[in-house]
Amino acid sequence: HRYILSLVRATRMLAERTDNPNARRQLNFGASPRASLALFQAGRALAWLRGRDYVSPDDIREIAPDCLRHRILLSLSARLNKLDRDALIQGLIDKVPAP
Repeated sequence: HRYILSLVRATRMLAERTDNPNARRQLNFGASPRASLALFQAGRALAWLRGRDYVSPDDIREIAPDCLRHRILLSLSARLNKLDRDALIQGLIDKVPAP
């Protein structure tokens, strides 16, 4: 649960305004609390399909791009810089440490 919450919080951190006028936000909106629930349910389904009764961080890392892709809104500067949602999510997966 902590890993899921950390990933979703990381998307919201990218959407927060900063005091630094030179910093550009990458997202207008981060993932909502419902994204946490969706990510957990999708992770459970993936674990079940693999014959397990527990969810591993690897399950969450694998399903996160598909689950979060439509739940974030890129900022105008990110779209102008042709930032890809999947690349952004993968960057968060790489940065947020798994338990």
